[in-house]
Amino acid sequence: MTIQGNEGLTATVLTIIVTIVNYRVYTFILNSNIPGDKLTKSFVRQYSPLMEYGGWGLRLGLFGNGKAFNVSGDKGLQLEFTDNKKLLIGTNRPEELTETLIKIGQLKQ
Repeated sequence: MTIQGNEGLTATVLTIIVTIVNYRVYTFILNSNIPGDKLTKSFVRQYSPLMEYGGWGLRLGLFGNGKAFNVSGDKGLQLEFTDNKKLLIGTNRPEELTETLIKIGQLKQ
């Protein structure tokens, strides 16, 4: 799944690859592989970029919300880890992402 957005003259691309075993996140400056067995929760939710994370981009959350990688919009893949850390990855295709999580048995709420 690839999510793309343009803001001004800067083009940003965020790619999420979800498999049964791993979640992979690719951005222009960060590549991350997240083992599925390290997750306690993975689901798509609506969020407030300004109120919860102080805006868009690579963000540290406010009030214990964890980190966020988002380009635009207000929907994202919420991941919660066995060490209680949280990561939200923005998506412009929430329905498709939810269907994929259900299909591979990784929807954990």
